[in-house]
Amino acid sequence: MRFGQRFSAGAAFVAIAAAAVAVPAVGTLAAPAAADEPKAVGERSFVFDYSVEVKDIPAGAKRLDLWIPLPIEHELQSVESVTIRTEPPVSFQSTSDPEGNRLLHITAEAPLPPSFVILVEYDIARRGAYRLHERKGGEKELPDEWRRRYLAPDKLAPIDGEVASLAKKLIDDARKAGKKVESPIEKARVFYDYVMADFVYKKEGEGWGRGDVKWCLENKYGNCSDYHSTFIALCRASRIPARFTIGFPLPKDKKEGTVGGYHCWAEFYVPGTGWVPVDASEADKNPELTEPFFGGLDENRVQLTIGRDLTLVPPQKGDPLNFFIYPYAEVDGKKIEGAKGTFKFKDL
Repeated sequence: MRFGQRFSAGAAFVAIAAAAVAVPAVGTLAAPAAADEPKAVGERSFVFDYSVEVKDIPAGAKRLDLWIPLPIEHELQSVESVTIRTEPPVSFQSTSDPEGNRLLHITAEAPLPPSFVILVEYDIARRGAYRLHERKGGEKELPDEWRRRYLAPDKLAPIDGEVASLAKKLIDDARKAGKKVESPIEKARVFYDYVMADFVYKKEGEGWGRGDVKWCLENKYGNCSDYHSTFIALCRASRIPARFTIGFPLPKDKKEGTVGGYHCWAEFYVPGTGWVPVDASEADKNPELTEPFFGGLDENRVQLTIGRDLTLVPPQKGDPLNFFIYPYAEVDGKKIEGAKGTFKFKDL
């Protein structure tokens, strides 16, 4: 890895060339091959600031480990540069995990200050594309390792029992209603329509926001992680590989500002086509996006990581992460809650 490094006023400033740290994600979205295939839509270039303040480091602590997600690169998202600023200076490395995720691992040794600040600045170019489920020329099938991975249950997303029964019932009911439901795309569309019809987007009480599929099927509401975890579980129960993707939304009517929280979506795999995105929760909130967001995404987002039940690199001492979007920190091998993120963007 090539680094251009300089120090100023006790802070470390490190600019990383995108080509030096780019780790391609396996099986990410493919770009449209021709004008008569998937429709390309808008483009957006922006700086995304991922700022972390680590507070309340215990006195006498010997080691701090902090992991921050770095954005994935693929045909719909390019990372022009990543700039890292820390105060005080700390050691770090860029790593990648088996999912194709890129991570920044930061370490600090005793004597540790009670707090420190890290700013990671991403220079991103993003474009949208619709009708990706219509494109041709993708891999005929996933490699066996990836197929097993994306057909397996997640900790909070079982694919047997109630989920398997529901998937079968939804397909059977659609066929009884006269619909042709044979291909992975046709089955995925049944599940996409189901979560939008049966779920309500709201954040009330407790239990939502974890992608706990049993909870979701009982309560029928939640946020994007609940919609898409249920969609993924139904796909996997029907032998359609599917995966969880998470990042941040960008307001389409603003050129700069603060982003309050994450946004996630799902992808399912179609042999000969590739990974196909869906954004059921945004489509449910905005019915005019129902068709565009089955097989398409807009440019108003940044993608960071793929997958759930994640073990970081190097591995954390704590449990696998349900999903990885916010900073995760351990002091002397134990998780701490004092690492908080602030997220801002500015269009270029």
